[in-house]
Amino acid sequence: MPNAGHRRPSIKLAAIPLAIGAVVVIGGIALSLAVDKPGSSVPSAVQPQRLPGQRLAAVPAKGALRTIAALGEPPTNIVQALVVPEGSLVTSHENLDQSAGPFDRSITLTVSAPPSEVLSFFEAEMAHHHWSEIGRPPVGTSKNAADQLFYQLAGQDTYYWQVGLTLTPSVPTLTPALGGGNQSAPGTTLLLELNQAQDPA
Repeated sequence: MPNAGHRRPSIKLAAIPLAIGAVVVIGGIALSLAVDKPGSSVPSAVQPQRLPGQRLAAVPAKGALRTIAALGEPPTNIVQALVVPEGSLVTSHENLDQSAGPFDRSITLTVSAPPSEVLSFFEAEMAHHHWSEIGRPPVGTSKNAADQLFYQLAGQDTYYWQVGLTLTPSVPTLTPALGGGNQSAPGTTLLLELNQAQDPA
């Protein structure tokens, strides 16, 4: 850099790179939040547990189900028999029954793992918690869905309760601006629908 008589650099000029950097950082963070739209993490006071052969650890789904639970439903034994992968984020929920019929509600979560690992997780965990698999569509019949699983368990309210799981692959389009990590880490969008069957157990 040319020596200009040892003049001190201009404060205004020195501030320009800082201003540009601030704009880039703030803009990057804002864009990251706009694209990723992170949800709420599933709260749990229990240490995550991992079944043998599984890559994902489980935490109770109770914290996630709070957004749809009402008037003692789902029953305690059904809530206690449901788990989700550690680190799952709840992004939305839906009241399908509108309090006008048997319980039928859903939550949507994002999981930072590919559908194959999430599928293996639920196959192992649902069996471990004594849910009976009642079907799955043939591969390729679910539009844009990696897999669908359906389970049933008798509730303490004398009714059967059914769970439908739809696993859709997702690839984040943007990671946090300052993290610089993998820009295409595989993930899964998980739709968990829980409903009370019409027939008593």
